[in-house]
Amino acid sequence: MMTAKATVLDAIEKLPDSASYEEIVRQIEFMAKVQNGMEQFRRGEGVLLEVVRQQVSSWASK
Repeated sequence: MMTAKATVLDAIEKLPDSASYEEIVRQIEFMAKVQNGMEQFRRGEGVLLEVVRQQVSSWASK
C-alpha cells in the first residue's frame, strides 16, 4: 500500500504540466475526501445509499 505522500505525488505527476495550483489543491482535497470516506466505510460508519435517498427525498418535499 502506498503512503499518502506517495499517492499524492503520483497523482500530481499525472496532471498536465499546465495544471494550476488550484487544480492541484482540488485533486489533493478530492483524494483526501475519498480516502476519509473509505476509512469511515471500513469502520462501519457509512450510510447506506437507500438511507441517503430517503433523506434527500424528504428534504425535497419540505
